[in-house]
Amino acid sequence: MGNIEDTDDYIPDIEEEQEDEDSDELNEVYAKRKRPQPCQRQKWLAEEEEELKDLFQRDCAINKLPGQKRIEEMMKKSLENKGSIHQRKRDTIKKKLSNMMIKRGKSQN
Repeated sequence: MGNIEDTDDYIPDIEEEQEDEDSDELNEVYAKRKRPQPCQRQKWLAEEEEELKDLFQRDCAINKLPGQKRIEEMMKKSLENKGSIHQRKRDTIKKKLSNMMIKRGKSQN
């Protein structure tokens, strides 16, 4: 048998072709990945903010954010009343309400 030191120093030869095939496979995997489409930010109109205040005045009064179900109910109400809030995403509405409450709280202090 050989010396233990000889086996520790042994490094198998890897063919360059095999390395190229592996990197090609990785490149194919990453090339197939779809990138998310950038979304255009839509600025809130004054009418939309007023509609939010009207629809969620109860929630704003107690300084509590509405839940998913309540937001969806108000979106339906907005659609029935020919408002524009129903066109926004639910999480966008909640974020706007949160920011409005924070802004109102800072102005009161």
